[in-house]
Amino acid sequence: YQSKRSATDVISVEDLDVALPPDTALVDILQYSHTGFTSADKAELSQQERFVAFVARRGRPIVRVDLGEVAPIAEAVTNWRRTRGFRPNKGKQDWSVAAGELLWPPIKGHVDGYKTVLISPDGLLSRLNWNVLPGEQPDSYLIEDFAIGVVAVPQLLPALLRDHRGEEKLSRPDSLLLVGDIDYSTTEEITSSDEEPPAYLGGFRFGPLKATAQEIEALGRRFEQAFPERDLTVLDKGTATEEAFYKHAPQHRWLHIATHGFFAPSNIRTAIATQARMDPDATPRDGVSVFHVGYLNGLALAGANVGSPGADNDGIVTTIELSTTDLRNVELAVLSGCETGLGEVQSGEGSFGMQRALQIAGVRSTVGSLWTVSDKKTNLLMQRFYENLWDKKMSRLEALRQAQLWMLNTGGTTSKASQSDQPAKRLSPHYWAGFMLGGDWR
Repeated sequence: YQSKRSATDVISVEDLDVALPPDTALVDILQYSHTGFTSADKAELSQQERFVAFVARRGRPIVRVDLGEVAPIAEAVTNWRRTRGFRPNKGKQDWSVAAGELLWPPIKGHVDGYKTVLISPDGLLSRLNWNVLPGEQPDSYLIEDFAIGVVAVPQLLPALLRDHRGEEKLSRPDSLLLVGDIDYSTTEEITSSDEEPPAYLGGFRFGPLKATAQEIEALGRRFEQAFPERDLTVLDKGTATEEAFYKHAPQHRWLHIATHGFFAPSNIRTAIATQARMDPDATPRDGVSVFHVGYLNGLALAGANVGSPGADNDGIVTTIELSTTDLRNVELAVLSGCETGLGEVQSGEGSFGMQRALQIAGVRSTVGSLWTVSDKKTNLLMQRFYENLWDKKMSRLEALRQAQLWMLNTGGTTSKASQSDQPAKRLSPHYWAGFMLGGDWR
């Protein structure tokens, strides 16, 4: 369809120049293998994995920026992710600072003066929230200097920004699909919780997310208050099945999905191959032993703990299934569960996560998480985000940014104590930096 272009389509510099707003810079990052000589006499060649960035701005030439070797950057990002955004103890290495010192100085001079910076990450950089990198002032963060969004597929940017649905949106009632408070061990069709989980779950079972009941209930009330004429659908407990999701999701303007992100264990191999390739003595009945990467992450719905892999209603919506669903009517999909912004990392292909799959399916904007976040803090952040979006009419990126700044500076409280003469203690990034917005930031 017209808003969905192949990632292999070539767009011209002129297309990109017209698409980018004057106050917005795009930083497209690529991980590649650099071949060079190991000595001055050029006697021997070596290969080295490196990152390079291409900075695009309207009316200006595209700039190539060398970001250096992958290894030290990967070390900083990996160690930062292990902290899950918590500040280090005194005297310990702050890995967000280490990552910032490697990544931001080469880029900074090319984006100074721009309000919005769009990052198209690659490899492990898809698992970094750039908002947590050090800001211009001491003890500050980059989120305080820029509005930072993610563009998973830069080739789709010109088509993404051409809104072909303006008149249609005016004639369609505001609609919201809420998914949460899910029973992962039963559905209307599957009732036995004694069965083994699907093979690709590696024996893992999804635990209940009790706080999501309050989350979707509060968002439902806020939605009804914001829009007199509305269409609200709630899928919870055993009704939040794959079948119900596929039926209702394409019909709504907004999706809010509060559930677990699913990631196959590391021992599950990610490639397309048959058992015969791995074992010459195998028979066709031995079947497939290696999974396509698109089946190894997704969203858990009702019955995910007991579903049969490959069945029409197995309880897992995989990224490959999401990417082939027609979601062109959806303007924003928020995935408020744990680690829903992640995916299998592939150099040269970014991250095969749920956000990218949704954008390929036609969703204009997505919000997903990078790590497990406190249920209470997530609820507060989401309430503030939707207040900014629906009541204050902020752009999607600014609505999330202002909610995160509010959480950073107040801890998510509006009590009198936080309004005293004593400045509020700034909250650790763990609580506010877990979420990132991708796609159309407007």
